Amino acid sequence: MDSLVTFGKLTRGGGLVTKDAVFRGAFNQASNIGALIPETGPRPNLSDLARHLGCRLDELSEDFLSALFQGGDARLIDWIDDRGERLSKPLATVVQLFNPDAIVVGGFFPRAIYRSGFVSASISALSMWPAGGR
Repeated sequence: MDSLVTFGKLTRGGGLVTKDAVFRGAFNQASNIGALIPETGPRPNLSDLARHLGCRLDELSEDFLSALFQGGDARLIDWIDDRGERLSKPLATVVQLFNPDAIVVGGFFPRAIYRSGFVSASISALSMWPAGGR
């Protein structure tokens, strides 16, 4: 694998691994993918989710989130849909700039949430070609 992009808890916002080394850039601040999502608004992280659900951060557990998801909680589904969309442009930017072999998204959320489409952000958000190709 020539390049890998990680996004989530593992790297605290994202990073780029290329040729078996973390790409750090000229001043050790390269690949800060999380910075592509403005901090002034909603973000796909646990503190944002707690605010959206109206609960304390320490109440968020895998069991709690799984139960909300299994029950089709409208607040959680709304958050998943919105934050997944907010990931589209940063992930599309990564694809356009680095064309990585893989993008790994990880973190605290239950697998069912990841499988729901939370991370099925449209990487064509910045495509110069119309939908369907050239």
